[in-house]
Amino acid sequence: MNNKIKTYGKWFFFSFVWLFVLAFLIDLMTKLLCQNYIPLGDKIYLIPNFLYVTLTYNTGMAWGLFGGEVGHIILTVVSWLASAIIIAFYVWKYKKLNKFYKAMLALILAGTMGNMIDRTFYELGVIDWIGFQFGDYFFPVFNLADAYLVVGIIIIVIYLIVIEIKDYMEKAKEKKDLEASNPSSRKEIRRVYTSDEIEKMSKQLEEEKKVTKNLDLKEEDNSGEDSSK
Repeated sequence: MNNKIKTYGKWFFFSFVWLFVLAFLIDLMTKLLCQNYIPLGDKIYLIPNFLYVTLTYNTGMAWGLFGGEVGHIILTVVSWLASAIIIAFYVWKYKKLNKFYKAMLALILAGTMGNMIDRTFYELGVIDWIGFQFGDYFFPVFNLADAYLVVGIIIIVIYLIVIEIKDYMEKAKEKKDLEASNPSSRKEIRRVYTSDEIEKMSKQLEEEKKVTKNLDLKEEDNSGEDSSK
């Protein structure tokens, strides 16, 4: 019995299902708290002129894109499909995924399902409550589910870039080591001769020319004698 508990406990921890459950519940609870205790449109500043809490409803995406009744329906369907695809991919590739990918997928799924619940059960749209102010500019209000999605996707992209750079550097190192261990694969290195060596080679070349010339003269003499006979 204890071994089974340990086995399931280990699976639960390293599968990062707990991360999904925790992130999803925190997103859900913060939305309910804001909906119940913050009047619609009010701003409660946690950091003056920078970070505030408010209550808004968004039928669209970030910056109000695809807002309205039709956009709300489309995004609801997309949220359900995205959640199903992430779950199916997680189950299908579970044994091949490393811990990092499992954690990021759990975070992304929590964000996707967090907004999916709002779009499905709230006609007014997704509950947004986190706001930032930069001078006179107010950044679009968002929620924790949005943060989960953005953070998870950005970290995965950075991770993939790092992996590509690492693979490139390893291949370059392997190529360099191969060239160092195999002289035939190196480029031919031209030897730089000294002036004495050049002079010596010139003399040898002149001697070879003289020998060749003498041989040619002898052959001509021999051919002349043969013809006279």
